[in-house]
Amino acid sequence: MAAAPPPPSPESPATSPATHAVPGVHPSSDRESPPTARVLSVLEYLAVAPARAVTPADLVRELGITRSTSRLILSALARGGYAHRDDSSGKFRIGPAAIALGRAARERTPLCLVVSGVLQRVADDMRVSCSINTRVGDDFFVLERIGAPNVHADPFGRAGVRLPFAAPLGAPFAAFAPDQQRERWFERGKVGSEQRDRWEAILESIRHDGYHVRVLASGLQADMADVLDQIVASPGPSTAQHAEALADMLASLRRHETTSDATATSISMPVKNGDGDVELGVIVHVPHDGFDRGDAQDLARQVRSLIESASALVSGMR
Repeated sequence: MAAAPPPPSPESPATSPATHAVPGVHPSSDRESPPTARVLSVLEYLAVAPARAVTPADLVRELGITRSTSRLILSALARGGYAHRDDSSGKFRIGPAAIALGRAARERTPLCLVVSGVLQRVADDMRVSCSINTRVGDDFFVLERIGAPNVHADPFGRAGVRLPFAAPLGAPFAAFAPDQQRERWFERGKVGSEQRDRWEAILESIRHDGYHVRVLASGLQADMADVLDQIVASPGPSTAQHAEALADMLASLRRHETTSDATATSISMPVKNGDGDVELGVIVHVPHDGFDRGDAQDLARQVRSLIESASALVSGMR
């Protein structure tokens, strides 16, 4: 009788982050070192869950790594200060060394630092919430939230969160992306032929005006926030499933934008570096009862002008 095949090893692809991806956490790929990918996944998981402590069992369940490996990684991160272990509960949080790491990254990214200062002024003066984001391959990555919390701004209000770079997310990056990448953005968001012309017009308006004001009904704004929150918070779904959820949400946009209670909900715009490339994206999260469409257009032009001036200043210092 032939011998039974051996069971999969504890760190086989069947239990790796690549096949058990958590939204907002970096997945591994066949081109990467699996041990390195596991450490990166744990570190990012700590970063996107700063409000709650994490146990090795959480990593087993949500990242698909073994309990022994999760303990080894958490212990190593704690020794380096990138994780902090509570002695009474044995649970872990993101550690203080991550602060220094983030600060070093900000200092080496002067455009982000200057834009952050501009948005802090906007948030204080206009009482809005803002976020800075960037594109990392097929991901849409939240770098920073600025201003008072806005219930409809989540998960954009949490630094470190990854979302799919798929329509409708990341339109300022898609507007200036090469044709092939823009086509992928449409495909991942499942933009059908009946919506394609409308979204092409939106991208063209971003290229022409330098911003896009999203107009939604109150109910849909809340629904969108819920969908995005689920993508970030719930374990298990693949990136394709995340894009599927976004596509369902996208299908509702057109039906609700012309309703009587539709108002401006967000302003998004690209931020170009000195080479003319889109390095950052900015979102101004508008309170639903605070701005009409005209007010939002005026605010968008003001923010665009401030950011362009700040970007030119950074470019002149290079």
